[in-house]
Amino acid sequence: MTVEVPVTIVGNIVSDPELRFTPSGKAVADFRVAENHKRYSQETKKWETTNTTFYRVNAWGDQASNIAGALQKGTEVVVVGKFQAREYETKDGDKRLSLEISVSYGSGVVAPVVGAFQQVEVSRESSNHGNPAPAQSSSSWDAQPAQSAGHNWGSAPEVDGNNPPF
Repeated sequence: MTVEVPVTIVGNIVSDPELRFTPSGKAVADFRVAENHKRYSQETKKWETTNTTFYRVNAWGDQASNIAGALQKGTEVVVVGKFQAREYETKDGDKRLSLEISVSYGSGVVAPVVGAFQQVEVSRESSNHGNPAPAQSSSSWDAQPAQSAGHNWGSAPEVDGNNPPF
């Protein structure tokens, strides 16, 4: 009996997705993902990789075509699907275990990780209740919005007491 368990992993694609088609014409993309397990070392004060787990991912249908066309080896992805451990025997008679995740429309997704978190140091003595001060940036996304002609969209409406503020 095969038991499938819902799973979510974050890892890097280690083999370019290979797009194939079943005899009935349904698309399937096969690729492998490495998930690094990390722990914080008190000695080195850094995150260290403790071990790596490799998964074979099978994506079906429209997702398969999208994955094969957009993702490649080295891309960091989030994989949500159904996990299954499958035992098999090699030509030499050795027993092996394959960790597989099946992704299909309605039961999973494969998406690239977009953006990254910025590591900041926070001390308990911070005057901002433990929240780091916003980083200074020259990005146009961080700039204050421009004022529109006669409108101050980012502030509360002026209320004169006689007229409602809407």
